[in-house]
This record gives sequence, structure tokens and C-alpha cells, in this order.
Amino acid sequence: MNLHEAIFVEGEIKELRYRGDGQFGLNINNICFLGNLNDDRLSLLNLNLNVSLITPEFRRELLKVLKKHKGKTPIKVICYDPSTGYRLPMNCKAAQVRVSEGLLEGLERLGITCEPELK
Repeated sequence: MNLHEAIFVEGEIKELRYRGDGQFGLNINNICFLGNLNDDRLSLLNLNLNVSLITPEFRRELLKVLKKHKGKTPIKVICYDPSTGYRLPMNCKAAQVRVSEGLLEGLERLGITCEPELK
């Protein structure tokens, strides 16, 4: 792994039985790169988009990235305004993507962060 790479960590938090004092620990079951998650494990990919980035050129570049990585995973675009704290989630019915390192890198270049939702 390298600094700033998107990874997916799957695990569970459990009470530490041998301590008996209410402390909890994290058991990690699986770690993989976010771009390597199977489409069948993802139910949705949330794209967090700062509204200050939206321009006609930005829209064209975003559409290029989404078209290049067509797939079966639905996306939701969450527009947010850092100055007000408002967030507006919008389901994107026109596009579905194949989550890959190329997609994540393209979105990152545009300043978009991603959050996967699992089935």
C-alpha cells in the first residue's frame, strides 16, 4: 500500500473477552484495494462532489471518466457545500460504473471522493 491509496477494510468490533473490563478490539477480516472489490459485493458507489468544482469543463471530464468505466454498480452523487454544510444526495440513473483503480484515479484527479456501500 502507498500513501493516499483507497483501500477497503472489512472487520468487526468485539469486546475483549480475556480482559473482562469492557474494552473492545478490532478484528480485521479482509483488506483489499477499493478498486479490486467485485461488482457483486458492491450495491452502490457514493461520489462526494464539492459544488465549487462544478463547471461545464468539469462536467465533460466527469462524463468521460464515467463512460470509460461503464459497469453494473449504481452510483449516487452527493453534492456538498463546505461553506454551509448542506449535502444533496442524488441517485444517478443514467450511469453505472465498474469500480476499478482507473475509475478511482480518474475521480480523484477531478477532486471527487468515493464511499462504497456493500450488499
